[in-house]
Amino acid sequence: MKWALGCLYRISDGTMLPDGNVVSAENIAAVRRAVEAGVTVTIATGRMFEAALPVAKALGVDVPIISYNGALIKSPSGHIYEEHLIDPLLARDILTFLQGARLVYPDVQRRRAALRRDLQ
Repeated sequence: MKWALGCLYRISDGTMLPDGNVVSAENIAAVRRAVEAGVTVTIATGRMFEAALPVAKALGVDVPIISYNGALIKSPSGHIYEEHLIDPLLARDILTFLQGARLVYPDVQRRRAALRRDLQ
């Protein structure tokens, strides 16, 4: 049996994006070599799927992206491998509580309005 060990790069600590938002040619080449060698490459981040999508596109690979701290595993082409959603009514209750406690992020007001529309 042939085993291959892949490296998991974390976007947020500057390993994959040392110069901000640009994936270096060296990283692109390394990932492509790994894919060509049969290594399954995965991008993992606690952030939103959309935040990791530019990295996947720059790497030129359609690989699973683990995002939202593992709540969504989805490929750039749209295939959903795994998805764990919060019940919309629970989400509404959480947002109401956070707003009452003044712990709401600025754009939550916009998202809360969208959630209200979805629940109607």
